[in-house]
Amino acid sequence: MPDPSNASNSNLTNKNPPNHARIGSTPLDVAISILDAFADITLNTPYINILGACLKQLINLKKAFDASTDRAAQLINTIGEVSEVLARGLEQVEDAELARGIVLQALAEDLGRYQAVLDDARLILEKWSSRTLPGRILKLSSFKVLAEGIEHRLNLFRDTFSMARLVSLSTGQDILISQVKLIASDITNNKLTSWLKPPNAGVSNQEAAKNRAAGTGRWLLHERVEFTSWKYAPNSLLWLYGISGCGKTVLSSSIIAHLRDSGVPLAFFYFDTNNLEERTLIQFLSSLVVQLSVQVPKPHGTLEEHWSAHASGQHLPDVTKLIQICSRLVSEFTEDVYILIDALDESSERDEVLRVIHNDLLGTGVRHLHVLLTSRPEVIRIMPELMERSVPIDMDGCVDQDIASFVDHVLVTDVRLSKWTDVWKAKAKSRLLEQGSGMFRLVSLQLDQLRRCTHPLRREQTLSAMPTSLYDIYDRILDNIDDPYMLPDVHRVLNWLVYSSSPLNMSQLVDTIAFDFECTPLRFDAEARMDETALIEACAGLISVVSTDGKMIVKLAHSSVKEYVLAPDRRCKITERSAHYLLASTCVAYLSSFDRVLSSYDELAALPLAEYATRQWFVHLQKCDPDDSALLTDAVIHLLEPDSMQYTSLYRLGLPGQSNETADWSREADTCYDPLYVCAFIGHAGAVKVLIDGGADVNAPPRDQYYGTPLQAAALGGFEAVVLQLLDSGADVNATSGHHHTALQAASFGGFIGVVGLLLDHGADANVTGGSIWCSLHAAAGGGHVGVVRLLLERGADSHARGGKLWTALHAAAASGSVELVRLFIERGLDVNEEGGSECLPLHAAAIHSHTEVVRLLLASGADVNKMCDKHPEMRDIQHNILRMFLRNGFRFTQQGGAYGTALQAACSGGSVEVVSLLLAQHADVNALGGIYGTALQAAAIEGSIEVVQILLDSGALVNPVGGYYGTALHAASYRSADVVRLLLDRGAPVNAEAGDLHTALQTACSVGTIEIVSLLLEHGADVNLVGGYLGSALQAAVTAASESEALAMVRLLLERGAVVNLPRAGKYGSALNAAEKKDYGEIAELLLARGAERHEDDENPIPESCVIA
Repeated sequence: MPDPSNASNSNLTNKNPPNHARIGSTPLDVAISILDAFADITLNTPYINILGACLKQLINLKKAFDASTDRAAQLINTIGEVSEVLARGLEQVEDAELARGIVLQALAEDLGRYQAVLDDARLILEKWSSRTLPGRILKLSSFKVLAEGIEHRLNLFRDTFSMARLVSLSTGQDILISQVKLIASDITNNKLTSWLKPPNAGVSNQEAAKNRAAGTGRWLLHERVEFTSWKYAPNSLLWLYGISGCGKTVLSSSIIAHLRDSGVPLAFFYFDTNNLEERTLIQFLSSLVVQLSVQVPKPHGTLEEHWSAHASGQHLPDVTKLIQICSRLVSEFTEDVYILIDALDESSERDEVLRVIHNDLLGTGVRHLHVLLTSRPEVIRIMPELMERSVPIDMDGCVDQDIASFVDHVLVTDVRLSKWTDVWKAKAKSRLLEQGSGMFRLVSLQLDQLRRCTHPLRREQTLSAMPTSLYDIYDRILDNIDDPYMLPDVHRVLNWLVYSSSPLNMSQLVDTIAFDFECTPLRFDAEARMDETALIEACAGLISVVSTDGKMIVKLAHSSVKEYVLAPDRRCKITERSAHYLLASTCVAYLSSFDRVLSSYDELAALPLAEYATRQWFVHLQKCDPDDSALLTDAVIHLLEPDSMQYTSLYRLGLPGQSNETADWSREADTCYDPLYVCAFIGHAGAVKVLIDGGADVNAPPRDQYYGTPLQAAALGGFEAVVLQLLDSGADVNATSGHHHTALQAASFGGFIGVVGLLLDHGADANVTGGSIWCSLHAAAGGGHVGVVRLLLERGADSHARGGKLWTALHAAAASGSVELVRLFIERGLDVNEEGGSECLPLHAAAIHSHTEVVRLLLASGADVNKMCDKHPEMRDIQHNILRMFLRNGFRFTQQGGAYGTALQAACSGGSVEVVSLLLAQHADVNALGGIYGTALQAAAIEGSIEVVQILLDSGALVNPVGGYYGTALHAASYRSADVVRLLLDRGAPVNAEAGDLHTALQTACSVGTIEIVSLLLEHGADVNLVGGYLGSALQAAVTAASESEALAMVRLLLERGAVVNLPRAGKYGSALNAAEKKDYGEIAELLLARGAERHEDDENPIPESCVIA
């Protein structure tokens, strides 16, 4: 695609192209005629000329169609109509030399995107005319459907190229509106990203793009009609598959760049088996949700709604909720949306991801969704039903040209290889392509080998003996390590990168090998730290260093490296057992090496591995083989030695079993947890035995230990051997303390039926009460542990015990979602309508946690859906499927009062189309007054849900009632949604209605900086000079916008529309000028003074708000 960045307007003249009479001409003819006229005066605006040439090709192509292929001719006519809109708009823009030049410059990206759609249309039309469209495509989507998809995309350009838009561009107003929107969106985006903390897919894409040479992927993007058809076919799936290392990830980066250039909504995710943050379903969904949320027509509306529903971001949504959010976001788009998923085979939850793609994304039938997957060949066969609906492309043999382009690029740009003669370069390229086996990754590593060759003779030897498989080249990399001390360290580094529990940076990785591993006991030595560069060079080809959030994170270079080091017949032979022993022993030794008590973050910074070791030493220890774990008993005892520098430091950093794992430098040695408690919590039987044999008191009073006693700590982890050790040593089985009150309650909470039986056999009382969960039966029922519940009941647990946050076992079972347990307790006579606990009723407990089947069972068992209590969940907090069940089981939300006044108003404030429809079907009064929003229509308007507003209006909602917090529905909509404002105005909402604190809808829109809505209200006759309300006038309100750039844009717009700068004094600031000076908005103040604004006596020397001390 040509680069329009060099566009110049120097060749424009003051003459418009002649508007020839074109009677009888088609729209395509008209467009070509106008664009041809522009061609002579826009020589440096390439897209205009290219578009004209492309349209002429389409005219020639149209001649090939006869009456039997009139659908193709219709498509070409649509292209002509949209092109004519563009051409006539440009023709009519006033002041040709200045205005049209500005428009062409501003339209450059849009013209490029339009050109891309025309290229796609031409390719499909050519294939259709020659009958060479692949049968697989026609099986899944007829040509008619493809044409409809292209036309849908084309019609989106009608508004883009409309006369109104071109005039807006020529005045710069369009750019101002975009800038204001961007500022507001960035603030919200940062908040929501901080909440979900998705993996940074952009970093992965940058890494993939590093190996992308110019032209990579052209064979797919511009030559394969399967790809072009995928972009336009409804609800489409394209599946690219190929062997490991063939360049799927590099190709994905090319596809992403191509789609970005097209300007379409796009979300992508790179699964990476070597990155713990890019492997799971929840990480994948979180990333998609955040990416899609910023691109929907109402950015962040849905996601912000869920942020609020999750205690303003204090809680995280589960997988089910993320799937619902993702599906809803996809449905909100009115244009085609694309999701690209790379390296599906590297997901740790591959089958679950496939099910979500099949059932929850494509399965919803959303026509404008297009999904592209890349994976190894075997993955495509896992889910036949998904394969059946896909268009698969085997990459074998397709990427040869991409590899050749990559080789050319490296040979020209690499510092060493670029110095080779052309003869050597040609020989190297020929040999690499011959021996590369179609693997991008292999060729890249072979080039790394050639970089090491400085002598021509060695070049020849290297080329002749070049490894032809990834495993062989990995062997070669290790063979090339000459230093006998370096090779074992490289092996250790690979162990860490495969089995560490979280990503490591380079400083941490260096510290993992700063030991003399031949010495006993193992001890960290800061003087033995290796030079980072030397380590990177030794591991070249096996590791990669990626900058993430300012940190240099190290990971395995490719998924094939992990497979290689785990292969039993290769040199590394890493096993899970040996790796966890290495990591556990290293962490324990590192923490034991502290030669002083840490007392600040500055001291901690000098020990990069300390935080990881603190959080993970016992995790790796628990994963060790029991025999290996026993070998570390002495090291663990030494680490936890009372009053020692290392134990006090560890206590300050955060012990296992502490409620708060953040560092606390005020903790002192005499308050350290009992070492026996810590060893019991981590389940280390060897250390527990040593401590007990050494005289440790198994019943010592707890030192503010979160889980109370060693017995409770061991029971919570399900460590039967340790529990038995403690009981045999006299531990009080019914001791009460700590979070779970008793050891039995802790074991019941965890669902460890073996430990529960052991405790009961040793006299544990199943009916001891206390703690937040109250008793062991509630703890087991709350976790849905059926076997433990039945065992407790058999051993005398009281099924009718009441107390704690769960209140009864039935409440607990309902909250867990266990239908079997709910049925069990109902059969035992528990009352389904008993009130108590934090969730009030069993029905509420099930509803809040979205347990549909439990709700169904409770309703069938007599649960009263009309029963209310002080803690009754609000309408908007109950999942939509549960609400549907409530409504269909007779729950008539007829109560009035409370914050929302009516159930309909509450449902409208939540934006639920489904629930609003059900309530209206129950004859809910659409115009009932009351509540915070006054009417249901005002509630829907402030939510910004165009669908709900439309339903209410179609059901007879009045647009003009005055009342509620915002005054009118139009006032409310002016805070949030241009679409809703437009709809209300079309339905007769009075644009100058005076109500509410901000007096008019225009003043409201100005106060929140929504310039698009301000423009819309003005176009519909809003009076720019109405006086009244908290901010006095629209002009004064505009000055108070959140940022000076927003305020300046609106002030200019209002002044252009006749705003008077010297209105009667009113509002918080008295005048717009005083507001500007109070806000310290100097440019606005100068603009108002230039327009004749007058200061009043009490306005002299105003103190800027930025200088006021509260």
